[in-house]
Amino acid sequence: MIGLQKSGWYYCSGKNDTEVVEKLQALAELYPTRCFDDYYGKIRNEGLVWNRKRVLRIYRNIRLGLRRKHKRRLQARVKEPLGQAATPNESYSMDFMSDALTTGRKLRVLKSWMIVQGSHWLLTLITVLPPKR
Repeated sequence: MIGLQKSGWYYCSGKNDTEVVEKLQALAELYPTRCFDDYYGKIRNEGLVWNRKRVLRIYRNIRLGLRRKHKRRLQARVKEPLGQAATPNESYSMDFMSDALTTGRKLRVLKSWMIVQGSHWLLTLITVLPPKR
């Protein structure tokens, strides 16, 4: 009816993969967190010369593939406006700045300032000039 020959319909593969199945299951038991490439590498290091496609087919048939771990996303947070300082000594900011002089010496500056209602007060600069070597 569908155009298949009897020999194709009743065909049964003569491959015996029990040795490969046993080896893969033994490796999966010893190294449960490893992947196919590691198992295949260990098989080749032992001197067994099995076709990679064959071993991969058997690996997939016995369902040894590990589930891929996806990135867990954080829950979306509620965005709130930034609070502003109402009184002195309530909010400070600090910043490092680095530059080089024309002579080649490096200049490092630590800036710190107090913030009161959007305006910058009390700017303090601490400058460090390293000694010449």
